[in-house]
Amino acid sequence: MSTLTNGSTTANLSDDLQWVDEFAWNPVAQKTGRTITGAFWVDAQPVTAGRAVTLQGDDNTGWASRADVVALHALAATTGPLTLTLRGAAHSVVFDHEAGAAIEARAVVGYADVAAGDFYILTVRLRTL
Repeated sequence: MSTLTNGSTTANLSDDLQWVDEFAWNPVAQKTGRTITGAFWVDAQPVTAGRAVTLQGDDNTGWASRADVVALHALAATTGPLTLTLRGAAHSVVFDHEAGAAIEARAVVGYADVAAGDFYILTVRLRTL
């Protein structure tokens, strides 16, 4: 089970959530330009933080219980760093509120009388620190 932790508060995440933008980032930040003499210049530095971590389920996998969605929403209300444990590795992260909703949850089956064990299709947007 993957987890997202802030001190003593932990939310469980399904190991079936896919890290959909795992390879959609550049490990180097680069800026190029021309000098007044027409020479080409390059400034490049390694990217040390800010990598997007979007964990997403679908209609068949990566579901979360309503209780886990409620716990995630409580964590999303905090501003401090969190520890994401994913595939056996720990990552220091924050919720990505700039990318839209930091947490999206859509009921698998829409019950009028919801219960803690009802399942939701989940998307969680984070950024590494």
